[in-house]
Amino acid sequence: MCQACRDLPLATPNVPPHPDLAYRGFHLPTKKERGIEREEHYCCQVCRTRWVKEIDRWGTDLGFRLGA
Repeated sequence: MCQACRDLPLATPNVPPHPDLAYRGFHLPTKKERGIEREEHYCCQVCRTRWVKEIDRWGTDLGFRLGA
């Protein structure tokens, strides 16, 4: 994992993606776990780490988590 990905705070709202994170689109989760309405997917162009930014049903940014 590159340094920029290591420095990305997990589950912290309103954190912008670092410059090397490429937006890969969004998905609507099949299970509405924890009130998550949408997941925005990102992939680092340097280290290929996958990230997901969760958005709840009110449109609130819940921050980044590592993707599968």
